[in-house]
Amino acid sequence: MSRYTLTDQDEDNFLSHGSGSGLASIFGPGGGMNDSGKNPTLTYTAPKQPKKSTKNPDAHQVLATAVVDCQKHVSGKYVPQGKLGCALLGLHSTRDYKILLYVSNNKHVTTARVDSTFKFTVQANNYVSFYDDQRQAWSLYFANPDELVKLAKEMTVCKANTVGPALSQLIQQDLLLGEGQTIEKGDSVEVKYTGALLENGTIGKVFDSNTSSDKSFRFKVGRGKVIKGWDEGTVGMSRGGKRVLIIPSSLGYGTQGAPGKIPSNATLVFEVEVRKIKFSKEREVEQTSTTLPKVDTPPTDRKRDGVSETVRERTQSIEESLHSVEGEGDNGGGGSNRSDILSRISKMGQPMLPMSYGSTTINEQTETIVASNVQPVSTQPIVTQQPIQPQPQA
Repeated sequence: MSRYTLTDQDEDNFLSHGSGSGLASIFGPGGGMNDSGKNPTLTYTAPKQPKKSTKNPDAHQVLATAVVDCQKHVSGKYVPQGKLGCALLGLHSTRDYKILLYVSNNKHVTTARVDSTFKFTVQANNYVSFYDDQRQAWSLYFANPDELVKLAKEMTVCKANTVGPALSQLIQQDLLLGEGQTIEKGDSVEVKYTGALLENGTIGKVFDSNTSSDKSFRFKVGRGKVIKGWDEGTVGMSRGGKRVLIIPSSLGYGTQGAPGKIPSNATLVFEVEVRKIKFSKEREVEQTSTTLPKVDTPPTDRKRDGVSETVRERTQSIEESLHSVEGEGDNGGGGSNRSDILSRISKMGQPMLPMSYGSTTINEQTETIVASNVQPVSTQPIVTQQPIQPQPQA
């Protein structure tokens, strides 16, 4: 609300006897009446408008605010600091922007200067981490996710404003993290979006949106089917994630623009939400190969007469011996040898466990039975650790 003040001149109008519209001239001696019975001073005069107070042109404006649960990173862990105010302040004339944590107007906790390289890392469950001007790490929890989205969007605009009209690189900021694998070039995605112009340092006219449509916009990332800002800006997003992209004209519609919607050399602001992802065939094959468990048991090497051999090799050797015996039996005289071997195997009873290195030599037939009773290694799912407190990123 604009503030108004009364000047000394305004006060004199109500007190001076010499003023034609002053109260004293109306109720003074004789009542100010002339012979005709009319008071010449009772003529309508438009009142003076009170003057607005002059604002300090060097004062920062409040662009967005929120109440957050604050934690400070000390000695390798986060220490609760209680509830604090978080404000995004900006002075457009000097392109000076900053994040302020405060207790009251007169009690500030810390500040962080916002430029094109400032990292405001949105994490799961409405947490955000950043470094202040003293390189102190902070973690903020937003109870209201809408306040987080608003502050993050405004801050992204501030990051672009610090560069000014010379902006040539893509500015992107996550508003909400998604779930699952991230998008890579070659994947097909379906998105909801809203596109607006960046005008006078703020988000201006909306020129396109499909948020009210039942259908999402589908395209293949990194294949040149959309503007470069989209091909680059959607990489790394997940299903359900939201991100704001500020796209310079060099990565947008360039000098041509879009007739009737986008002027020449316009900087664009897109808010994008990923609804579906269809991974490329190469990634699907890779995902399948990495998710299937391996149950192959490494063979146990042994040394026999100075030669290393595996259980599988010894099993094959026994099978070859049996086939050899059968061959001899066909020629006559070998059947008794084969029967003798089978008889010896049946009398062994329960299979013996493999001996450790350096033990006495084990009968090859015994090792054959051991090999046939080797059970595959059980592959129980690995229980992942619960998510730890979000850590700030440098």
